Amino acid sequence: MSSGNSDGKKPELKHIASVVRALINSCKPPCFLRDILKDYLEVEGTPLPYRSLGYRTAQELLGIEFLEE
Repeated sequence: MSSGNSDGKKPELKHIASVVRALINSCKPPCFLRDILKDYLEVEGTPLPYRSLGYRTAQELLGIEFLEE
């Protein structure tokens, strides 16, 4: 994992985790990453800020090891 987990980013990461968890729970299976990213933008008004948190990809931030699309 990247250095994106500095103490100053913890509140933001907790908020993102909460929002993403809610989006996944409200998603009718199967729930794809593209759906989560689209819904996150609609709910938060901004794209998932993985780069500003020090991650290379949204998958890296969310801890997704593989995708089936």
